Amino acid sequence: MKMTINLRKVLFFLLTLCLIGSAYAQDTALKEAEVAYTKEDYAKAIELYEGILKSNGESAAVYYNLGNAYYKAGKIAPAILNYERCLLLDPGDSDARFNLQMARQKTIDKI
Repeated sequence: MKMTINLRKVLFFLLTLCLIGSAYAQDTALKEAEVAYTKEDYAKAIELYEGILKSNGESAAVYYNLGNAYYKAGKIAPAILNYERCLLLDPGDSDARFNLQMARQKTIDKI
């Protein structure tokens, strides 16, 4: 009985440690992406935001930032896609909605 309680405590501690480590890694990656974006290194920012999504799952804020990075890099279609993904997770995000409208205005159908 005592062994089971100790094992549970150890497992709980290890799980908590893993979660803290994961949160720290995401925070570090987000800061790196923000720095890259600020330095106008949009390719690096895109790479970092994509990595964050792959390792941590969906996030409206990350999709929004990724959309901005794509937009600044002149890649309008992926910018629109990521603004739409942001709005699926957070339909009330007025900044994402505004940026989506701006990006859509940049697309010109020549048919």
